Amino acid sequence: MNKSPAFQFYVKDFLTDDKVVVMNMEARGVYITLLCFCWNNNGLTNDQEGLKEMCGNPVNWEKIWGKVGKCFYIKGGKLFNKRLDKEAMKQKKWKEKSSKGGKESAKVRWGDRGNNKGGYKKVKTKTKPLGNSSSPSSSSTSLLNNKEDIYSIIKHWNSQKIKSLEDRESNIRRKTLPKIQKQLKDYSVEEISEAISNYSTILKEDKYFFSYSWQLWEFLDRGLVNFLTKNNPFKNYLSDKDKSIIKDEQRKKKLDDWTKKPLED
Repeated sequence: MNKSPAFQFYVKDFLTDDKVVVMNMEARGVYITLLCFCWNNNGLTNDQEGLKEMCGNPVNWEKIWGKVGKCFYIKGGKLFNKRLDKEAMKQKKWKEKSSKGGKESAKVRWGDRGNNKGGYKKVKTKTKPLGNSSSPSSSSTSLLNNKEDIYSIIKHWNSQKIKSLEDRESNIRRKTLPKIQKQLKDYSVEEISEAISNYSTILKEDKYFFSYSWQLWEFLDRGLVNFLTKNNPFKNYLSDKDKSIIKDEQRKKKLDDWTKKPLED
């Protein structure tokens, strides 16, 4: 099995890691560079000169390695990173699970080859009409029941012109629809649509510091809760500069109100 050319990079985990927090920008650049080499080469050399050359021969290498070296461990004469090991294992399990699922699906659709010399024999499977399904939680029934709500959310998302839905229908069914169905269990169409509008406004106006543009499924998975009106997104994502302006305006208003009050005898 070929090694994946990429690994998941969790920004929050990286920035809040106690070893990374104490690094300066040069050390962080070295760390990220070595993570890439470690992933690509299945480990790093334990030779300091070799590591230094990989990172462009920084002058103060000993000082940098004093902090970056704490993020790696030695195994079999090579250096490894525990988080990369974890990501590699997650990818391996996912591939095995996907492969197993594909094989099981093929068996259901085409049957066991067995003694059939002519090739696979297609097996007809019995299906129940959607209306008579005995499982109320089945994805088909759930999708049918929420069809209008799902369409409404997708239509509203597209109207905001944030990021259009993925072109491939398979991606929409695999990623977007399940996320919408999941959130509809906890929130109404109105709440979700309002959160989308809030996100759109914050994304497009300069006075807010949030600027990451998600696909709809990413927004539902990672950002919906933060942009619900009840969670005050306009206040939470306001830039420090604009917060100061608002505070000054509030102070000025209080002072004006106070000066307009009639003096008591």
